[in-house]
Parts: sequence; structure tokens; C-alpha cells
Amino acid sequence: MTAAITCQNLSAGYLGVPVLRDVSFSIAAGEMVGVLGPNGAGKTTLFRVLTGLLEPRAGEVTLFGRRLASVSAAERASLVGVVPQELETPMAFAVAEIVMMGRTVSLNRWRPPSASDAQQVEQAMREADVLHLRDRPFPELSGGEKQRVLIAMVLAQDPKLILLDEATSHLDLSHRLEILELVERLNRERGVTVLMSSHDLALTAEFSRRLLLVDAGQIAADGPPDSVLQSETLRTVFRCDVRAKRDPETGALVVFPVRTRKR
Repeated sequence: MTAAITCQNLSAGYLGVPVLRDVSFSIAAGEMVGVLGPNGAGKTTLFRVLTGLLEPRAGEVTLFGRRLASVSAAERASLVGVVPQELETPMAFAVAEIVMMGRTVSLNRWRPPSASDAQQVEQAMREADVLHLRDRPFPELSGGEKQRVLIAMVLAQDPKLILLDEATSHLDLSHRLEILELVERLNRERGVTVLMSSHDLALTAEFSRRLLLVDAGQIAADGPPDSVLQSETLRTVFRCDVRAKRDPETGALVVFPVRTRKR
């Protein structure tokens, strides 16, 4: 199977300070993979490298068989869609206008959006279940609605890879579940590759067949949730007593910290 992402001995950082060190992994096209780790572990730095915003110090990165360094910014934008935590807009754009921004890859200053662009935007809004919000001002939406609009904007790009960098961290539990169910459906129906970082270990494990656990700029564990979320591994990475076990009733993986001092 073709690899969507390959990192080989990747190192990266900022202003002479290394963050990622000798990172190697490969993600097959169509996989849905969760990236976990404490703050400062290197998750966001990895995503910045994959989007071309940060140049590696060493090693090699490929996207769908092509060296990242040889992929132009316009080509990267058509291959990779990024769903951020939030989008700040200086104006009260309508939802349809926000989603149309995802078509900027195919637009230029001399050509207005075509009928094909409008059709793709409408399809993206339909898939993300925001078509009924198309005329609503984006700033007036709830947190969950905004994230669905951002996913629609990314879908309008028609990317092969979607990155979610802690895109659900500010949402309540019901909206986190709603967004991840949407992303899972898009992964299944579109075959789009998904890489998502999160601090919600249990929920990410529920929606990922594979996890990458990052610690101090390196891959501490890589594999199915049950093999990655081992209590001993979690204690080492998160520097506290963390337990992981399967719920006997639902079969879901439950991850929880244990306080060190009793009342």
C-alpha cells in the first residue's frame, strides 16, 4: 500500500533548539492515526513540518511518494488540509464564504469562483452537515458548529491527507464525539488519510486503529491502542501514575490518572 507519510530520521526545531530528534515512521494511505503526548513533546512541530511551515534540520519526509522539499506550496495545499483549533476572522464572513476559502488552491485573483468551485463547496458543506448554516455569520456559531465548518473548508480543498492539531481540545465531550465521528466517516467514505493530535487519550484511542505516542521529541510507542496505552509506558511519558484498562461493559479503553495523595 502507498505511504501517505514517511518520516526517516527526521529532526526539527526552532532557533537552534531541537524539538524532534531522529523520528522515523510511515503512515499508509487511508489510515486514521492518533498522535498523543504531553505538552512540548513535539506534536505541533511534527505537524508544522508536514505542512511545510517548518523545514527539517535533518532526515527526509515524503508525502505520497514525493520528497516534501520538492512539493510546491500550491501542491502541498492541494494534498494536505489542516483543521486548526479555531479560526479568527477579522470580518463576519458567512459560512459559505469561509468554506469557499478552501478553494483558493484553484482560484486566482483574476478569476472568480466557477460553477465547479461552488458545487464542491456545497458538497463539502453537505458532508460536514453545515449546509443549513451557509448564510450564518461564522462568529455567531457554537464551537462544534465552527469546527464542522472548518472541516467543510478543508474538504473543499479535496485533500488526500487531513491533519487535526488538537482540533477538539476546546470542545465539550458531546461536540468532541460529534467531530470525531464526522472525521471517522470521512476517512471511511472518502478514503482520506487522517492524522490527529490530542490530549484526550481515551477518545483518540476509540477512533484510531493506530497511535503514535510522542515524548521529548521522539516516538515512545507506535501501534494499536492496546499496545501503546500500557500503564507503564504512560507513567514514563506523562510522569504520573496513569492507568489504562478496557471497560467490561462497553469494551472501550479507559485511561485515567491516579492521584498520589489520598484525602
